[in-house]
Amino acid sequence: MVTQDGGRRLLADLGELRRRVIRVLFVLAATTAAGLAFAGRLLAVLMRPVGELVYLAPAEAMMTHFRLAFATGVAVTLPFTLVNAAAFAGRRLPRRTRLKLYLLLLLGLFLFVAGATFAFFFVVPTVLAFFLSFASPKIRPLLGLANYTAFVFGLVIPFGLVFQLPLTIAALARVGVLSPAALARQRRFAIVIIFFLAALLTPPDVVSQLMMAGPLLVLFEVGVLLAKLAWRGRAARRKSGTAAE
Repeated sequence: MVTQDGGRRLLADLGELRRRVIRVLFVLAATTAAGLAFAGRLLAVLMRPVGELVYLAPAEAMMTHFRLAFATGVAVTLPFTLVNAAAFAGRRLPRRTRLKLYLLLLLGLFLFVAGATFAFFFVVPTVLAFFLSFASPKIRPLLGLANYTAFVFGLVIPFGLVFQLPLTIAALARVGVLSPAALARQRRFAIVIIFFLAALLTPPDVVSQLMMAGPLLVLFEVGVLLAKLAWRGRAARRKSGTAAE
């Protein structure tokens, strides 16, 4: 049974959630509209690995500009969204815990940007060079605008997401779900999963799969190291708590 104070608190929480969602949507709409002014420049940057593209449908170029504007809006709004989500989720948490939550979000955002940057500057040109190597005087590549941008985002976004691996491992170790010993025992199984994810999240070619699997193996080892540190901190906290009792 919900008490009167509980009902008031629930209504207050729903009101605050509504206000934060409206703010995020307003910022998203504003940044998307502003992104239209930079869509052409962003498209020129995306086209650097290939030089030029063609479009095969009358509205394809226009729709690509709109999609890039929306992607720009999402990218610019993402930090604001994460801050609001953290503020709402941690509004009743101690100040120190809130600071840790903000730090966790900042690290996650940094890892995403690092993965996306690695994909755009290294993976995309390498994979394109591999694909274009099959061209010949009688077989010339004709890259469509929409397909090419989808190809770029199809590599950049998955790389940004999988670069969260060490942070995810450390977080699971901190709450006691994963232990460094278990990670060490399951290393072979983890390698199999990494190559499976690389094959699932990249185009069907060996080059892009290896370029994702290689960094993931390194990130997994970094995650194991962070898990050891988190596990030691967890053990120290439990020991201090037991001593206090």
